[in-house]
Amino acid sequence: MVIALAVPCYILICYIIGHYDEKIGFWQIENNLSYRFTPYSEEMLNTIREIKKKLDREP
Repeated sequence: MVIALAVPCYILICYIIGHYDEKIGFWQIENNLSYRFTPYSEEMLNTIREIKKKLDREP
């Protein structure tokens, strides 16, 4: 009986949280701020640039 009530409540709570996040964008804002505190390393940026150059050269 408890499981029969818990599953619909869980789905409803997840739906409400998802709907709230779409309107407010809490997790999107959090992800945008995470770059400020943990920026990409210079080595990683150089590797990304090299890969981009290789992809641009290929037809």
